[in-house]
This record gives sequence, structure tokens and C-alpha cells, in this order.
Amino acid sequence: SMELLLFLLANAQMKNLMFICAYRSNEVGVDHPFADIMTKVTESRGEFVAKVDLFSLSQEAISQFIADCIGMEEVDSVKELVEVIYPKTMGNIFCVMQAIEELVRKNALYYDVMCFEWRWTVDKVELANQVGADVVETVKSKIKGLSVNIQNILAVMAYIPCSVDVSVLKELLLTDDALNENEIASLLKESSDEGMLIFLAESGHYVLAHDRIREASRGYLGGKEDHDQLLLHMADVLQRLGKGSKMEWCLYTAVDLLNSLPSDKVNVTDLIKQNLRVSKIAKRRGSPGKENSLLRECLERLQPFKWKDYDLSLEVYDAVIVSEYTLGNQDRVTIAIEEVLDHAKCLGDKVSAFLHRVKSLCETKDYAMAAHEGVKILNMFSYNIPLKPTKLDLVREKMKLRLAFKGRSYASLTNLPVVDDPLTELFSEVGRDCLFSGQPRLVVVIAWTAVRRAIEKGIDRCFPLCLVMLGTLLGKKGNVRAANEIGNVALMISENFRKNTGYSYTQFATYAGIIFYLQPFRSGVDVLQQCYKDLKFSGKFEFSLGSMLNYFYAYFAAGLNLGSILESKLLVLDEFSQSIDKSGFAATFQIHRQFVINLRQRSEQPTLMNGPAFQQDQNFSEMNDQASKMALRDASIFRLELAFIFDDIECMAAMLETLAAYPFEDQVISRFHIRACFTGLAAFSL
Repeated sequence: SMELLLFLLANAQMKNLMFICAYRSNEVGVDHPFADIMTKVTESRGEFVAKVDLFSLSQEAISQFIADCIGMEEVDSVKELVEVIYPKTMGNIFCVMQAIEELVRKNALYYDVMCFEWRWTVDKVELANQVGADVVETVKSKIKGLSVNIQNILAVMAYIPCSVDVSVLKELLLTDDALNENEIASLLKESSDEGMLIFLAESGHYVLAHDRIREASRGYLGGKEDHDQLLLHMADVLQRLGKGSKMEWCLYTAVDLLNSLPSDKVNVTDLIKQNLRVSKIAKRRGSPGKENSLLRECLERLQPFKWKDYDLSLEVYDAVIVSEYTLGNQDRVTIAIEEVLDHAKCLGDKVSAFLHRVKSLCETKDYAMAAHEGVKILNMFSYNIPLKPTKLDLVREKMKLRLAFKGRSYASLTNLPVVDDPLTELFSEVGRDCLFSGQPRLVVVIAWTAVRRAIEKGIDRCFPLCLVMLGTLLGKKGNVRAANEIGNVALMISENFRKNTGYSYTQFATYAGIIFYLQPFRSGVDVLQQCYKDLKFSGKFEFSLGSMLNYFYAYFAAGLNLGSILESKLLVLDEFSQSIDKSGFAATFQIHRQFVINLRQRSEQPTLMNGPAFQQDQNFSEMNDQASKMALRDASIFRLELAFIFDDIECMAAMLETLAAYPFEDQVISRFHIRACFTGLAAFSL
């Protein structure tokens, strides 16, 4: 929910809406997650953010409130009460109400039926002794005066994060005498009359009236044994009720309750399995933070007996590796990888660790090193892939592929059975690294080897990516029709995995690197935008940004409308890139936005990348060498286009000279198209 709140508040496309976020500033420190959200929102949309401090009520206001509560016309007549209550509540209206109720419960403040007015007969010192210094203790005192059944209901509701209906509450209650639903409904109304609960008319449910009541209700339970017994009972009930997507909250709550208990109170193995189960739900629901916290709980509970239960330990560590990598926690990824490599019994059990070791090397953008390490790992599985393939090696591999195909075409791959083959993802990752590091022969060998493996074992969800990298390479070499054939086969195979993130990535990579050779850019714009949404939702943030980068290049290449909505999208992507520390993507989106601004708004120097979105000299000086080099290429392509549009001969010549230092080949077809078109037009103009 915090991630959703940040997305909504920081989204520049959200217009004509006012969000009101209320919180207690004294309880939200600088290290609180909500404080971090407000800092980011203020930085990104500061001009639209207003902070209003609502201070506690003054002593005069509290005096008037107390006088109104007990029907006194003169404020001075309650001076003694105010001097007792105000110092202990500091003007917090909820605390004031609880303090007044406590005085009434203890008969220090009472209604005189003879005089028809509220009175107190004890002095100020005695009154002060009757009011607790801690509002939670005051609420506990009030709960103590309620019936045992209401106490039990409040105790249960204190551990439920959402409202529940009476039937669920009946199951959760741990009482000696079973209550029927009508009795529970009556008790809920009585609790509401006492100010403990609030009735929600829309849902017909009750919720706790204040978080201090939740805190007091939790602390009111008897001894530690009663507390633990209730939590175990509630967790058991919630696990039984947690069937279907609408009741998944039951599983989240159950596992949180069990995680709060010491290991001697729970079956640790079952708890780890439950955490694993719920972490998968959290991942599917697009909540990587919750997934990660549950997996860390698994890891902590596993430590006393790790690797004694081999299968469970391997499952936990493999899940931790993926989760920590998704969140960019490289130190934790490295520790988990080494743990698996040291204790896994066979190569097959080490595949995930090997894969993420290669992926971790890619984080440094050293694709050549990642490719080298990846080939070494693949060769552990008896593939004998040469690190530097020769022409003779390619001939041999081609003969092996022909024998495997037995005269069939690539289209025959669509008839292969679907299997779960983790090694295929390693093939696709290593092939991608070879492609990015400029090792075309190695890409071909790895792709052909992956095809032979698929013919032998079946197709895995990552297999289409192996075909995509082969098709991308063929396209760069000018064999466009063969590339398109392979790309279409990859898309057909990916239909088997529509519910998997591999489907979206295959769509994105195929359109970006193959399909646009023979199909109009307009045809892939919506596809790439949907890929962005799917990949982002599944936590594949870098791939999602890559999809949108291709979306904008395709949008420009298609000549679509450069309206304000497009600028808003670019701003959102810029902010999102910065929030996950992807400065290279952020710079590219800034350049795109400045390009749009230069075209839509009048400027004395429209061919310069200097404006509200991007300041060329300043931004380049803040980048490292690699990021600056890539940003300069992107900026120069757009400046070349602007120079032709605005007939700036000098700028055209300068941009052509700058771009001459960059290879003309480009895996992003739409970017290559823009560069090639305006290079030709500029050369013609010069």
C-alpha cells in the first residue's frame, strides 16, 4: 500500500484530484517509511504539495470542550478539571475524552441526580491521581470495565488489519461459551456505543475507533500463555478461511501472527513453508517488499537447522536470491549465492545461484565478464562451448543443429512440449550478455545449443528469449526475413506462457529488436506500453524501463502526436527511474522530454538540449563515463533531427561528426531508424 501511495502521489498524470494524508507527526520520524514517501513526493511535485500542521487544541479550547461535555455554561467552573486533564493529554482530543470517561468510571466525576448537574467532590490532587498518565493505560482501564465477551472481541479485532463480518469473527473468538452471530452483533453494537468501535455503513462491518484502542486491546490480554494461545487459534482459523483471492488477507494475517511468536510455540518447518507460500502470493500480487520480508523471516527461522532439511533450505535460499536481486540488495544476493554453491548437492540445484551470479556481474555493465563467466558455467553441464568460436566452430555447430532439426524448420519448434527447464534461463541470460558485449559468434553458438536442448527436452518459458537474441543478431547482419521468421516463432511459443513475466519480456524484446524491421512502428506502441505495465508489476523494473524506452523511440519514429500526455508519461518515467536508482534511464527520458518541449514550444535555440527537462552540460558532468557516452549518443540523435527540422546547418554537421564515433548498428530498431533517416536527410542538406 505504501508503494501504491507513492505511485499515486508522485504521478504527474493524476490531475483534478486532491489527496489528503493525515498522520501524527510526533510518531513519524525521519526513518519512517511514510516520511520517505513524503520526501520523494515533495521533491518530485513540490509545487503541488502543501503541509498543514494541526497542533493539539489549546487549553482554552479544551476548557470549552469539557464545559460543553458536562453542561457547564461558565468555562471557569471547570478550571479544576482542566488543570488536571490538560497536562496529561496535551490537548489531544481523543486522550481528553478517555480521561473524562476514566474519571466517570471511577466516580471522581459523577452526575448528581438531585441537582441535575455534573459534580466532583475531591480536590485537584485526588483528581490527578484518578487520571492515568498514559492514554493506553486509560483505555485498558476502560476495557477492564466492559464485559468479558466484549474484551475478547476487542482482543481479536486488535490483530485483524481489516474489517471482518460477524461469521468470521465468530470463528476467530476463543471463548469457553460459543456465541451465536446475533449475540456477537449485539456485542459489537454495545462496543460501538462505548466508543471502542466505529460502524462502517458501506460494508456493514465494525472497526476499532482508534489505534490506541488497538494497542490497549492487545496489551489487555492476561498472561503470555493466553496471548500466545489466542494468536495460535486465530492463525489456525485464518489459514482455514484463506481460500480464494478475496480471502488471501487471511493468509497474510495468519503468517504475521505466527511470525510474532517465539520458535518454541510454533512448528518452525510448517511456519517456513507458510511464509514461502504467502511470499509467492505477495510476488504474484506485485508486492516485492512484502515478499522479501517474509523470505527474510524464513531465513531467520531456518538458521538453527539449515541444510538439515535439504529441500526446504534450497527452496528458501533460491527464493531469497531472486527476491534480494529484484530489490537490488547485491550484498545479500552474494551471501545467499555462496551458501547455495557451498551446500547444493548437484549442478542442477545450483542453476539459480549460477544464473544470479551472472546477472550480478551485469549490474556493473561488464557484459563481457558476465558472458565469460556464463560460458564457463554452461560448460560445467558438458556443453563444451568455445569462449572464442572460430568459423570452423560455427560450421560444426550448424551441422549439429541440422541433425537435430531433421529437415524441419524453426516453425516446428512450436509443437514441442512445454517443460520446466531452469538451465534455459541461463542460456538466455548468457546469450544476451554476449550480444551486448559484441560477441556475435558466441551468441549464435549459444542460441543454437539452446535450440538443440529444447528439441531434446522441450520448451521452457525462457526459450523464446534464446530465439529472440538469434533473430536480433540476424537482423543486425541484414538477414531481416530470417530474423522476422524466428521472431514470429518466438512470439507463437511465448503464447504458452502468457501468465509468466517471460511472455512480456519476449514481446518487448521481439518488437524492439526484430518485428519493427518489417512492421510499422505504430503497430508495436501499445504492445510495448503493456509490456512495461506487466514487467513493472512483476518487479522486473529494469526490463520495464527498457520497454518504455523502446516505446518512446517507436512513438517518435511513427510520427504520432507529441501532446502534453506524452510529456506527462516521460516525467513519470523519469521520476520512477530515479526512485530505483537507474540514472541512465532517467537521463534518456529527460532527453526525450526536452526533445518534445523543443518541438512544442518556441525557443531561440531549439537545437540545444537545454531547458526545463535537460541541461546538457550540467547533466553530462554529473554522469559517469559510460552513462555520459550513451546519453551523448541519444542527445545527438535528437539534436540531429531538430537541426534538420529547424534548418541549422552548423548543428547538423556537428551532430554527424559526434555520431560518427558510435557504431551505426543498433539493437533498438526504432532508434536506428530515426538516426538513419536524419543522417541521410542531413547529409543531403549538407
